[in-house]
Amino acid sequence: MKFLLDPLFAEKGIDLEVDNKTFWFFPRISTIICDWPEATTFSLVYKSTNSNFPCHFCLISKTLLADTDLSDVTFCNNENMQEYFYNNAEQDVSLENIPNYFWSLPSINVYSATVPDRMHHLDLGLFHYQIEFTQALLQKQDSSLVNKIDNRLSKIPRFQKF
Repeated sequence: MKFLLDPLFAEKGIDLEVDNKTFWFFPRISTIICDWPEATTFSLVYKSTNSNFPCHFCLISKTLLADTDLSDVTFCNNENMQEYFYNNAEQDVSLENIPNYFWSLPSINVYSATVPDRMHHLDLGLFHYQIEFTQALLQKQDSSLVNKIDNRLSKIPRFQKF
């Protein structure tokens, strides 16, 4: 496991060989595709819908689940969840009493990285929405970034049996 995860901590990147070519690569976890029980496991929140805060990516009380006003929702992130954990207040937000390994990984917020399983993400069309949303963000930052990403994605070798 250490061998697999060590590249995530590499500050200067790693050499990755693909198709007999070497690329300088910075491995990062951007998305964890899972269903709800798996997402709660990654996030280390209670796995019961009856817990006080049943959501793995926001701090919404079970009594307010029907409230659709997103202006007052606090999203989980490494900082606020560690604050609850290290102040012995993890039970207040239905957080397991175990330090989360993902807190130590650079460039990942495990709470927002977990996405619904294949059925929700692909079959119901959420992946397409995520791509459009990301493209819009990149377009606002620098319009050439979208072309750069498209170019890189087009160079990914295709699996012959698909």
